[in-house]
Amino acid sequence: MDMIKMFDQQRIKSVCKHEAGHYLVAKLLGFKTHGISIKVHFPIGHEGGSTIEPSLPGITNIDLLKSHLRKRIQILYAGVISEAFHNENTYDSDYALKEWRTGGGRDDYSKIRELTHILRNISFPSSSNTDEMQSQLTKIDDELINLTGETVSTNLRLISSICDLLLKKVAHYDEHFELSEGEILELPSMRNLFPKETTS
Repeated sequence: MDMIKMFDQQRIKSVCKHEAGHYLVAKLLGFKTHGISIKVHFPIGHEGGSTIEPSLPGITNIDLLKSHLRKRIQILYAGVISEAFHNENTYDSDYALKEWRTGGGRDDYSKIRELTHILRNISFPSSSNTDEMQSQLTKIDDELINLTGETVSTNLRLISSICDLLLKKVAHYDEHFELSEGEILELPSMRNLFPKETTS
């Protein structure tokens, strides 16, 4: 297997930060997490993911469904938003838009669009006017992207720490690497945020 080439390091770091963002926002929103996996291809491409599942025993009513959809959309947004933050106060919106349209966030964005339409439909079931529906979609989208941005910005140092742990593991192309839940929970900031998990 080829060693990772130096000119790919920054892109791979972005991928690791993307996955760390998904992971941490999912955990903060109450989803069960099971670590992060990544595989980098040459020419540059990747497979990655954070295995998550809702902590709810079941979605038994509309309010629980709406809450689940709102959280799931934020988790999907968190990957690219994490990449687009250079620090807590510097966010590259042009980069984020490019990633969602043509880059590594395209799959996330297609899921976001579908889930946002479902959320709008169940939140405003009597709406039928096209302009009104678009306004509702935009309002939901703006609210959730802003909430995600606030969560990521507040926790950017921890996201970067998780990213760095994952990045250290990626030594070769076309090989699967995993960062376990236990390894992530060893970080001091994770211990502070999730003391019950780290002591169990």
